[in-house]
Amino acid sequence: MGRKRKSGVSLNRLWRRLWHWVLHDDMALLPAPRADTLPDIEGGEHNLLSKQQVRADLRLEFDLWQYSEPTVQYPDVLQLFLDDRPAAVATRSWDSPIQADELFIMLDRIYLTEGLHSVYYRVTLGLSGVSGDSQVFSFVVDTTSPDLGDNRGRLVFPPDAATDITARYLELNGDQVVAQVPEYYPVRVGDMLTPYWEQAAVGSLAQPDKVLGVGDLGKPIELTFTGAQIRALGDGRRYATYRVTDRAGNESNLSAAVELNVSAAPLPRYWPAPQVRDSSNGGVSNVLDPTKALTGVTVWVPANAAFNPDEIASIYWGTPGTTGAAQTQARISDTGPWRGFITKEQVAACIGKTLVITYGLLNHPELPASDPLRLIVSVIDQQYLPQVQSQAAINNSGRISLSTLTTGDTITLRPWPLISTTQKIRLWAEGTGQNGLASEYVMLDATPVTSGQINSGVSVALPKAWLQTLRSNSALALYVRVSFDAGENWVAFPASGGITVVA
Repeated sequence: MGRKRKSGVSLNRLWRRLWHWVLHDDMALLPAPRADTLPDIEGGEHNLLSKQQVRADLRLEFDLWQYSEPTVQYPDVLQLFLDDRPAAVATRSWDSPIQADELFIMLDRIYLTEGLHSVYYRVTLGLSGVSGDSQVFSFVVDTTSPDLGDNRGRLVFPPDAATDITARYLELNGDQVVAQVPEYYPVRVGDMLTPYWEQAAVGSLAQPDKVLGVGDLGKPIELTFTGAQIRALGDGRRYATYRVTDRAGNESNLSAAVELNVSAAPLPRYWPAPQVRDSSNGGVSNVLDPTKALTGVTVWVPANAAFNPDEIASIYWGTPGTTGAAQTQARISDTGPWRGFITKEQVAACIGKTLVITYGLLNHPELPASDPLRLIVSVIDQQYLPQVQSQAAINNSGRISLSTLTTGDTITLRPWPLISTTQKIRLWAEGTGQNGLASEYVMLDATPVTSGQINSGVSVALPKAWLQTLRSNSALALYVRVSFDAGENWVAFPASGGITVVA
């Protein structure tokens, strides 16, 4: 009885294998195995293994195939094939339903040699004996460290920074030093270059890494040491090195060191107050007589002011943005004092005012300005200012005779010290009308000075028609006001009185 039951079971299994074979004798191409490789990057190797992965057996995972019904008598078998090897390099079998955490096979590390590899697996179903192959999975093994080549990859610094890196060099070169990396082998996308800036060439004080992209290939590779990084370690003897780590994690040796002398601490800026030529010491402030600046004035930057050669000092005449303020420059040579020039127009616009004069480094507003010089530009003494004149009165002993005038009188004013087209003039006459009341005639009313008047002076007409409205034998006076600062303030010039209007 028992023998019949056993025979029946065997026969049932035989029929199941037969039907399994009939139905599934042509297994579709199975999905490729997979491994935990490094993420792909543009231009880099596809499915690259890390250095750590190569040190152990490689775990290859796969999906469960269809029609899997393994038993002890008829197990499912998986064979792993590598590259062009005809024999399987690894085999695994299952004699019971396969669990999710069993869907892997290990590839021995002895097969993880340098280069490109391809693997696929073959599954043989236990019940039917039908076999099917998977798609191919390719991966790359890289165990070669980058070779820095001749001279151990010693960095190449610019000639003017190859031995000394100064604060001046950093100022002139964007606050950085750029060194070129000699050609090494192999250069690949994803290579990471780690520079070191240290007091000893040991490769421990790393600066920010540089990772090569596709655009870095085929051209010189550069490493940048910023002024902030250089100054952080202070002045003295310093050593620049680097090492290359490829994407798989293989490291080169530390490069040969470049020894440099660093004096990158910013120049201590000592900027004493400027001086103005021909000004006099008035105690708290200096005083400038504008008649001593008829062609302009020179501002001196003291010889002991701390500048680098070829820097440019920016001199501020007055507070920027205020009326009369100006800015000029002085190029720094080897010896001072250094001179900046202020034009006569700029001097004239400050007549009667107190200025603050300073200087600094051109295009470096972050640096504080120099000690200030307070300068008073005094008013022009009346003795230096011309008096307005009536040509008719000059020719007739101080009288304007209406009977001798054709169209009117000519009123003149000679050029005055520091005259310029930036100034304005008011000129008017005052007399007594026929009704006994004051009468005024304005010839110029805040009128800009013209270029012709700078050399020839002012000449305007006083019409006969207005003069005839005045009472006979009455007095006439001529007045002038000039603004040296475009109308903000007015200076009275000597008036002409004592003129008599007669018939």
